[in-house]
Amino acid sequence: MNRSSDRTEKSLRKLAEEALKRNSGEDERVTPRDMGFLLHELGVHQVELETQNEELARAQQSLAESQRKYAYLYQFAPVGYFTLDGKGVVQEANVAGCIQLGVQRPFLIGKPFMPFVEKEDRRKFTDHRMSVFRSEEEQRCELRLLKNGKTPFWAELTSRSFQDDSEQASWLMIVTDISSRKAAECMLLQAHAELESLLGLRDAELSEAKAKAVAAEERRSCVEKNLSDVQKHLREITSHLHKAREEERKGLARDIHDELGQMLVAIKMDIGWIKKEYSDHSNLRDKLRAIDQTLGMSIKSVERLMSELRPVLLDHLGLAPAVDWYVKEFQKRTGIECGLTIHTRNVSLAGEKAIVLFRILQEALSNVARHAEAGKVRISIRRNSMNAVVLSVSDNGKGIGEAEVEAPGSFGIIGMRERVLSCDGEFEIRPGKDKGTIVTACIPIK
Repeated sequence: MNRSSDRTEKSLRKLAEEALKRNSGEDERVTPRDMGFLLHELGVHQVELETQNEELARAQQSLAESQRKYAYLYQFAPVGYFTLDGKGVVQEANVAGCIQLGVQRPFLIGKPFMPFVEKEDRRKFTDHRMSVFRSEEEQRCELRLLKNGKTPFWAELTSRSFQDDSEQASWLMIVTDISSRKAAECMLLQAHAELESLLGLRDAELSEAKAKAVAAEERRSCVEKNLSDVQKHLREITSHLHKAREEERKGLARDIHDELGQMLVAIKMDIGWIKKEYSDHSNLRDKLRAIDQTLGMSIKSVERLMSELRPVLLDHLGLAPAVDWYVKEFQKRTGIECGLTIHTRNVSLAGEKAIVLFRILQEALSNVARHAEAGKVRISIRRNSMNAVVLSVSDNGKGIGEAEVEAPGSFGIIGMRERVLSCDGEFEIRPGKDKGTIVTACIPIK
């Protein structure tokens, strides 16, 4: 058994002898049973004391190990560790702290920390020290310290108070060099100032550009308004010209019918009378027959010309019969197969709008005959859900390109578009899916 166990046995023996002496003073008679119980209790106490001694030895060893680790961590921490008393005198410092201040440890221990603080920041250091002892919470501040007593650097102090073994108030201060961060902050502030300056210039440029853009937009709006007014005025002029032309055509057709038509009919009647009166003159009869045929052809030409100028059916029977008649005449004259579909006979489009739609049909079929090289044409007239009459003319010809549609010299297309727009309608001409061209005109009924 070790030395501590020997000391424990001796002390236990002494206690046992004293207890035995007291017992014998009270009662001289000690029975063998009492003696056995006493020996048993003494043995139990001895084992308990030995166990407590072993635990205390282990605790002391663990405490010594912890103190050694703490001292190692304290001394070789990557930041400065300083232990100061209540007056700010250095009691302990680690390696990193000595390097930060540029002094050796023996010249630092027992010395006030204040001389290592930049003069302008010493008041801040004093306030920091006082706040450490006023609060149990961790305290922080940023100030400038001096390396070698002359070279300033920025540091962050993190401090907390504690009581040492002598119950004296002390505090632990952790010093972190933040010079790089402060330099970065300074550069960031400088860059921010430069950026603000650039943004100020840019804002001025943007304001000027915005003002110019607003002025340009106002000029553009003014030009667009003027252009819209001009287009509206031109459309009104075009509409007026179309109306005047239609009235002129109507008057011309009436004059041809009333004068030239009647004269041709009168001549035809006179030739018929001459043929009857001089029927026995064979030479004269043959000549009159030829003249009669030529006269008949002239009358048909005059009738066709009057129909082209102003279809009588359009004025008396409406759009659908006029379209039906014109499509048949076109097929007869050109030999191009025509298919006409009128989805409803109740196409209540009359007056100027009916004339516009009929003229669109005439121009579209005229373009087919002159340019499309088509063998078939499909014409449809229907009333859509928007209460408008839609005319569609499609052919299987060589088609039309976008350049041709937008060409300045496409007066036929321009005329069709302007006629439709004068009625607040919509006009479109586009290539077919496979080939050919599709012309669509949509005119509102009301």
